[in-house]
Amino acid sequence: MRRNEHLSAPVALQRGRPPAAAKTTFALVVAVAAVLSMLVAVPAGAATPFNAGTGREPQVAVDPSGVGHVVWQIEDGDDRIGYCRVPRNATACDLTRELFFPHEGGDSPVGQGSPQVFAPSASKVVIVGTCFICGTGADATDRSFRWISTTGGTTFPAAPTEIANGVDPEGDGAYIETGDVVVGIGSSVSGGSRIIAGPTALANAPVGVLAGGHGYSPSVVRVPGHNQLVAAASSLEAISYSVFSGALTPANINNTANWSGAQPPTAPVDDDQSSLGAGGAGVFLAFTRFIPNDNQVIVQRYDPATKAFAAPAAIEGPATIDNHSADYTDIAVDNAGPHVIWRTLFDDGRLRYRRSTDGGATYGPVLNIATRDTYIDPQIAVAPDGSSGFAAWTGIGNTTVRVVPLDPQPEPVPPVVVEPEPRPPVVLPDRTAPAISSLSISKTKVRPGQAVTFRFGTSEAGSARLLIDRKASGLKMKATAKAKKATCLVKNSKRLSSLRKQLGRRNDVKRLRGSKRTRKLRSLLRTRGCTTRQTLATLTRTVQAGVNTIVFSGKVKGRNLKTGSYRTVLTVTDGAGNISSTKTITFKVVAKKKANKKKK
Repeated sequence: MRRNEHLSAPVALQRGRPPAAAKTTFALVVAVAAVLSMLVAVPAGAATPFNAGTGREPQVAVDPSGVGHVVWQIEDGDDRIGYCRVPRNATACDLTRELFFPHEGGDSPVGQGSPQVFAPSASKVVIVGTCFICGTGADATDRSFRWISTTGGTTFPAAPTEIANGVDPEGDGAYIETGDVVVGIGSSVSGGSRIIAGPTALANAPVGVLAGGHGYSPSVVRVPGHNQLVAAASSLEAISYSVFSGALTPANINNTANWSGAQPPTAPVDDDQSSLGAGGAGVFLAFTRFIPNDNQVIVQRYDPATKAFAAPAAIEGPATIDNHSADYTDIAVDNAGPHVIWRTLFDDGRLRYRRSTDGGATYGPVLNIATRDTYIDPQIAVAPDGSSGFAAWTGIGNTTVRVVPLDPQPEPVPPVVVEPEPRPPVVLPDRTAPAISSLSISKTKVRPGQAVTFRFGTSEAGSARLLIDRKASGLKMKATAKAKKATCLVKNSKRLSSLRKQLGRRNDVKRLRGSKRTRKLRSLLRTRGCTTRQTLATLTRTVQAGVNTIVFSGKVKGRNLKTGSYRTVLTVTDGAGNISSTKTITFKVVAKKKANKKKK
């Protein structure tokens, strides 16, 4: 999460309800149309998001006066940091800035990881950014710079302070006001997470605090009232955390001996997208737990005395909304308790919100803070007293940075229909299948774990089924012992072993021994080889007549799709059970390119 850290004072699939199983005659349609004029709908009423700029990886902090401070990475030529200041509960920036990385003449800085922002007071704003090919020297890499405003963001120094080297801060850092110490956290080459606290000498290397592949969605926070830091990260399947104890100086923080061994906060299930938050009510951990058809948003409270987390609590909302791929959790903490947000794909997208005012013992209702947008890695921050807050997010890739003040509202109530005296309808059976048109995909080439959006038109409302598969090696064999005909089944060790045993019982094989028998079996197995398709994921969504979109997260059971070619097959079934003809489209997952040392 992106929050005020100063302390100086988750694709679950959900079936929609099919429409009515029959269509009415024209006379009934006319009668229903006459009723539509009496529909009454209750609007959502939440605040309207606004555009702060263009870029990626936004972070947000809120100072004690309730003013929001948003930063993001700008990528166009010389990469730099974008900044927007938002007055308390406002819906527009009152000031914007661009902060440039120092670099040698002729070089073009490349922004790295996530910029950081902290607002310890109404007058002080601290921004940290990391870049590649910047700073002094011919080949400076992963240099971190700090800008400090003492005018509430109105002015920043033209020349920032270089504070550390060697960490690509992919997660959320912490700020210690004494000494203006910033603690950055990022993934390591070995697949874990590593820490560096600055200002520190550029020769000092980051220290590893989490191993075993725990390098995803890392974050670190200071524990209020204690000389402790807590770091946490995900391996895409489990969460792990480590605790620092000692004086909060860069020298101590950068010493692995002061960090505990990594451990899970709870027995892992299939957990991902961890986020830590700290405030007057303590330290809390939020993450997504993948359970088929029941994605959960989990929150746990940290106990500084035992250096352990309490039992997990699932706080997501109704299944009709939050079973639609609930993920991208984030958390902020004020003096009363945590504020938790997450994204769901229900009805073109919801940014969901739930708050506790008693230290996490109980939670209020699940509400919306924004609707019908693309929410990639949303961030939340709140003032210490909880009276003001903001959320920020982007779409896929380098897109518009969206910001909204916190004004949570309940899910809109469906329209209330005042019907006239009912008349028995004349019902005719529906035998017309829906027609699909213009199936398209937002990107035909994506990186591992990158989401894609499918767009298509349908002539009828119904249930859309989106199947994602790929080519796979197969074996020609009977699916069951009672099957009369062999089919091409996906090749695996169990089926290969079964087929070997079947072929070994043939008379022309049984009479052979040694290498002759081996060669015969190999020859027979080759004749049984075939190519088939392996289904990886099936997404089912309720759709309306007209243009619809379905977002695929790029993950199956919490894991990124591997590189290769994939096919998507779409069908739509109407309420009467009529199934459309299939539409197909393909896309590729390509390996992530290594960052060049210089932009050309």
